[in-house]
Amino acid sequence: MLYNMVVRLALTIWYILTVGYLILNLKQIFTNKKAKNILITVCEILVVAGIIFGVLMLIYSKINKDASQIGNVSQSAEDTETRTTEEGSDEYYIEVNIRKNAMIVYQYAKDKKTKTPYKIFKCSVGSQVKKGSYQTSNNYSWLNINGGWHKYNTQFDTKSWIQSAEYRDKYDNTLNKKSYNAIGEKQESGSCILLYARDAGWIYENCSKTEINIIKGKKSDKLPLEFEPDVKAVKYCGWDPTDSDANNPYQKISNGKIVLGLPEVYVEKGDEPEYLSNLLARDENGKNIAASLKYKTIDTGNTGTYKVRYTYKTDAGNKLKAVQKFTVIDTTSPVVTCSKSLFTFEVDSLEPEDMNKESNVKEIQNLVRSSVSCNESDVTITVSCPSAEELKEGKIPVVVKVQDSSGNVGSCQVMCEITVKEEETEKETKSKKRKTTIQNVNEETTGNNEEITKKKKNQTGTKQETTKTSSENRDEDTTTVNE
Repeated sequence: MLYNMVVRLALTIWYILTVGYLILNLKQIFTNKKAKNILITVCEILVVAGIIFGVLMLIYSKINKDASQIGNVSQSAEDTETRTTEEGSDEYYIEVNIRKNAMIVYQYAKDKKTKTPYKIFKCSVGSQVKKGSYQTSNNYSWLNINGGWHKYNTQFDTKSWIQSAEYRDKYDNTLNKKSYNAIGEKQESGSCILLYARDAGWIYENCSKTEINIIKGKKSDKLPLEFEPDVKAVKYCGWDPTDSDANNPYQKISNGKIVLGLPEVYVEKGDEPEYLSNLLARDENGKNIAASLKYKTIDTGNTGTYKVRYTYKTDAGNKLKAVQKFTVIDTTSPVVTCSKSLFTFEVDSLEPEDMNKESNVKEIQNLVRSSVSCNESDVTITVSCPSAEELKEGKIPVVVKVQDSSGNVGSCQVMCEITVKEEETEKETKSKKRKTTIQNVNEETTGNNEEITKKKKNQTGTKQETTKTSSENRDEDTTTVNE
């Protein structure tokens, strides 16, 4: 658009200057035959240029129009992924009363000037939510925000959302009961507004680009409508009881039945399944009998699909049955660790023939690989470092990736410092020679001491023999005298 304006402005100035020049010099032009011919030529050029310019502007306008239509189509396709409908997106006005923990939806009249209360939702407002006017924008399903999953999400500020209560995982049967039960109370932290799934789902489907005004409110404020009755979450079942999802067992339950929610329940490998989180069970009198169901547990040590059969015999003798499919999946990345974060590798010199060798790359990889450990056994370990041509003195990053049999990847990064082997200094040489000399002296001294010891032993032995002989001779002499 800017380019188009510049071109038009330049051509307009050119036309004005040209016409002005012709008017100022009109008399001279008509008295000069040569100038008259030049004027005719200029006029012809201007006419042709005007025609060409008009055609170009027409083509340019058409291209812009087509591009705009294509852009609108692309935007609509993108919106389809994030919101279910944009119909009536500016039909409503939302007011949030923090003091009353209430969200009031007003509906505009056709004149867009007057509005009447249409719905009221009990809510829980985060303490970091700021007062003021906003507009809802993106709508997403299953967002992980601050470690908790939320099924219905409508954004109204950079980090603020209108959303359903928290779930432990991105599955309908993993509702956080504490988060659900806290709706209607003030949050101690957070920058979001929590609703029941029923209400958050309605906002998700109907309020794109809707104005929202957040006020502090007063204790004396009177609400224009009454809240719907609270729905208590049943023990064991992990669904939001208000969710209008067709799979919700709360929507299907009746007395004397075991009702399942999702047709398939996913369990992470190694985790203990929540066998009762996707069902509701009542006897003929409406009593919750989920805890009394009989079933066999499954081994989640291996991935695969398993069937769990639930049975119950009522007091009236009726047998209740249901079969739930459990699929064990592995989406957890292996945890990889290295015994060291910094390794040292020596090269003979900085010359390319010593530094930039493929063998150096392999040795560095093997050096790091030898220190790698993982919390899983059946894994593939890959160690990556810069290529041989990129090796240089100093620290280089080395990345360790570990992939398990399910394709999950864990990684860590360490550093390897490349240094040049130091040459032996004169001081080190003298020190080594001194050590060698001391060692030789010690060896000679040890040898001499051994010889002296040996001589002493020999002398001692000779003395003992002489003493023994003298003693024997004295005995003989004594014997002779006695005789």
